[in-house]
Amino acid sequence: MNISNPPIISTPLPAWLDLVLFKLSWIALVVFQSEALLPVLSIIVLRALTWREISRFIPIIALTFIAGLIMDLILTLVGVFVFPSAFLPTWLIFLWLSFAMTLPRGFLFVSRWHWLGQSAIGVVAGCVGYFAGYLLNAVSFGFSLAFTLLIIALLWAAFVPLMYKINKALLNR
Repeated sequence: MNISNPPIISTPLPAWLDLVLFKLSWIALVVFQSEALLPVLSIIVLRALTWREISRFIPIIALTFIAGLIMDLILTLVGVFVFPSAFLPTWLIFLWLSFAMTLPRGFLFVSRWHWLGQSAIGVVAGCVGYFAGYLLNAVSFGFSLAFTLLIIALLWAAFVPLMYKINKALLNR
């Protein structure tokens, strides 16, 4: 056994299971919010410990996480999203971390799509996710539903292909 690089968990999670764990985390965080932090943190740790090449993806995970938080923070500051506190809720921060980990692994198949397909899935997934959060009372919208979903659609249409383009550039350097 190599002491300098001991295996943490020898069996990696398949990408499909990583995606399922993200969706379970999403549901838990949106429905139970702060009450789901510890279980979701456990899932995030499990996913990290079973990802053999996670170090290669730390830059894109960090970039996706930070960019997503900034995007939601700006939308909150300008009144598009309304949360009980002035800041982003902790559960949303965990959700962005979970999503950032899923982009290069669970959603790997999307990276092979043309940028228009990536944009389309960004529009659909972004709008469905935030609309579901709205219906579950995890977020309120400061503007009309149609206007808010239009803003989300435009942002996510650019966000998803941009993250994959940056991911590809980072992995090829």
